[in-house]
Amino acid sequence: MDYMFGIPTKLFIGPSSTKSVISFIPEGSKILLVFGGGSIMRNGCYDDIIELTNERNIELIEHGGCPPNPTVQFMREGAKKCLENNCGGILAVGGGSCADASKAMIGQCQLAKEDSEKDIWDDYYVTRLPAPEKTENTLPLYIIETISGTASLHNHGSVLSDPSINKKVSTRTLAWYAQASGVDPKYQLTVSRYQRECTIFDIFAHSFECIVMIAHMPSVPQSGFYHLIGLQKGLFSALDRYHSTDNEQELLNIHAELAYLAAFALNFSAYPQVFSGLNHLLGHGCTAYDSLVDGKTVNMTHGASLIQTMPAVIHLFDKYYPEVDGFVKYGKELFGDEVETSADFLRFYFDKVTTTIVEKNFTEFFKGEVPADFIPFLVDHYFDHAPGGLGMGKIPTREEITEALQLCL
Repeated sequence: MDYMFGIPTKLFIGPSSTKSVISFIPEGSKILLVFGGGSIMRNGCYDDIIELTNERNIELIEHGGCPPNPTVQFMREGAKKCLENNCGGILAVGGGSCADASKAMIGQCQLAKEDSEKDIWDDYYVTRLPAPEKTENTLPLYIIETISGTASLHNHGSVLSDPSINKKVSTRTLAWYAQASGVDPKYQLTVSRYQRECTIFDIFAHSFECIVMIAHMPSVPQSGFYHLIGLQKGLFSALDRYHSTDNEQELLNIHAELAYLAAFALNFSAYPQVFSGLNHLLGHGCTAYDSLVDGKTVNMTHGASLIQTMPAVIHLFDKYYPEVDGFVKYGKELFGDEVETSADFLRFYFDKVTTTIVEKNFTEFFKGEVPADFIPFLVDHYFDHAPGGLGMGKIPTREEITEALQLCL
């Protein structure tokens, strides 16, 4: 089996990271600035960017209001604004949603510049085809993240949603790697604790989905198992310190460390040979689900959905590999010899990562009873988006996924 590992994006972590990213943008250029709901105004990031871009005579065309789950509408509006203003690149500032939307805008602009009648959403995301390769019409991307651990910071994939049809899908192309990305931990201290913890668990989930694949199948490199075990132990150490301190400098150090660990977790999982993807497919289904409860839209955060569906993944792997004690092997490396069953592993793991996102389960998200169409929707979403994730060509049935998801409730 062939393997390749490479990260062409220059990743900067620390107090000077924003300045380092801006230095990659050509002086005197015009750039589309993509951001979310306004947190960059509160945490000082916006002011820093304005000061640094003014120094380099860079003109910014603003496109704010990116939703937590970036939508096709927001993407198309941004691409139109980018083309109308003849922007020479895109600077995404905020969480992973801004980066995901910006990558799609780059694809949409490239198609328009090449006089293509294709639409990046209709012809690539929905069809699950790889997005167009890099050409002279591909705009450069620069990213400044205000939270550690998002995959889009340094990978080439993007996830978009169309709420009108309850669809959330992804595509990727090497053309979408950012030229430079940065994480300054100081911007994260104004982000809610809940949002930070959701992002921390996303890092856990990526490495978890690699480890379960490696632990259950001899056909993938076992050396990767111990690499990821070390990564998980580093995450546990950071999480322990995160929960035990209110010291601002220590929190800054922890978030910088998390950004560093995320670079390995998220890029190691970018290759299908070692990444299950099952938990992420189910999690994306949760965030694609749209239901009105008490007049308010239920919109589950990505990290929160992943921790809710993890028991279903463990159940399915146990069912398909009953002769392999993969979770026991995994658990013993992390927690010691007390782990004797998969149930022990799950208990120890959840005890270790217990945070507000664990306490907020499905019934709390829906303010009571989970809607009858929720699990059927997740199952449909799974089979509509390249099902797999158990390795060895093994694909669970609709009945088996339904049973596993019922356990999550």
